[in-house]
Amino acid sequence: MDVLIEPKKLNGRVQAIQSKSHAHRAMICAALAGRRNVVQLVRPSEDLLATEQAVGIFEGAGTADCRESGTTLRLLVPPAAALGIEATFTGEGRLPRRPMEPLLGILEQHGARFSSDTLPFTLSGALKSGRYAVPGDISSQYVSGLLLALPLLAGDSELVLTTALESAGYVDMTIECQRQFGIEIGQTACGWRIPGNQAYSAPGSFKVEGDWSNAAFWLVATALGSRVDVPGLSDTSLQRDRLIRAIIERGEKDIDVRDIPDLVP
Repeated sequence: MDVLIEPKKLNGRVQAIQSKSHAHRAMICAALAGRRNVVQLVRPSEDLLATEQAVGIFEGAGTADCRESGTTLRLLVPPAAALGIEATFTGEGRLPRRPMEPLLGILEQHGARFSSDTLPFTLSGALKSGRYAVPGDISSQYVSGLLLALPLLAGDSELVLTTALESAGYVDMTIECQRQFGIEIGQTACGWRIPGNQAYSAPGSFKVEGDWSNAAFWLVATALGSRVDVPGLSDTSLQRDRLIRAIIERGEKDIDVRDIPDLVP
């Protein structure tokens, strides 16, 4: 098939799509609160559909099919272990070949058991409160998964970073989402202190934020001479990709993209 593309300035209005990162976290918090329907998805991606199905393990479903979503897998395993749920996790595509260490090892040190270190595996046992040490430069999703889980334990816990945290914005997003669902987490010099015996409680309504990463393409087009309005973005969002607006306004030439790799395109 041949496609002819003619250069032209853009003009119009594009509603911001929902942030996948924000939606994953909100869906898990809502499921832990027993109010899955408080999070409304609009044209959900395959990854979000995976999380929507997989959180069923909190209601007795025996299998969590994560499809190809690494976010679903990494955020869901720790809270399932905290609740002592016995469940089988499966995946498709390249997900079964993606590493799960050191997360599984950390969970096993605190009471969880896994039938294998790669998908599919069955989770058994239950986490105990205590000191959890995790490297911050492996995946912020490991940190977020533990933060989602530790408030559910009977005693207080401490989450300690053994190396500098990368992609900190995603962890900030997790903690803010938990706060909206009634969970308290305290910052320490090298991590967080998490009081135990907490319960997730759903707000009366919850709105998933618009995605700044996706919107960046339209914002850059406008900066280059087009006129595209992108409603649905929060100026107070904790998404690091919100920096695209400041980058454009300041006309920056040298940009550190370690925390905003999705803006590179």
